[in-house]
Amino acid sequence: MLGRLYLLLAVVSLSFIVLPGTVYGHSVLEESEPADGDQLEEGINNMELSFSTKVENGSTLSLISEDDQKIQPSSVDIDDNVMSAQFEESLSPGEYDVNWEIVGADGHPIEGQYTFSILGPGSQNQEHDEQNEDDEGSEVVNNAQNSETNNISNQKDNNTNEGSSLGMGIVVVLAFAGLILAGGMWIRKRKNRR
Repeated sequence: MLGRLYLLLAVVSLSFIVLPGTVYGHSVLEESEPADGDQLEEGINNMELSFSTKVENGSTLSLISEDDQKIQPSSVDIDDNVMSAQFEESLSPGEYDVNWEIVGADGHPIEGQYTFSILGPGSQNQEHDEQNEDDEGSEVVNNAQNSETNNISNQKDNNTNEGSSLGMGIVVVLAFAGLILAGGMWIRKRKNRR
């Protein structure tokens, strides 16, 4: 009987070690509109962020303008893995930091940030267009690098969260193992006294 308890303990312990990604998978930002690094020609009054897993209610986002004004959306809607935000007024020209905070399907809070800008009138002159044509290749490279940087940053955050979740799981397994061993020793002593 004690051998079966040890076998059960080994199986449970291995499941926490072998399957941590499945048990503790976190949601990451997959797409956004506007996307990181986008330079929009006109103001917008809505945004959409898509994540790798379902997003729970209570998730939200806010914007910080280039003059450090915090802009809250008038409403945030959640539909499975998509969070949509609407603003009462169109955003004016300038640079915006998007700060999002979600509750993933696993119940863990996750946050991230990216930047986009609105060019507005006066920036659509011939010199600007020529510069865009010249820099088109480097902009694609920069956008790819920014996306890669954000993905690495998000992955580091996720790895930190996964590490702490895995650590907590290991503590629970070790406590459970200690209880099983103590129970097994108590049963064994009791049998030896008879």
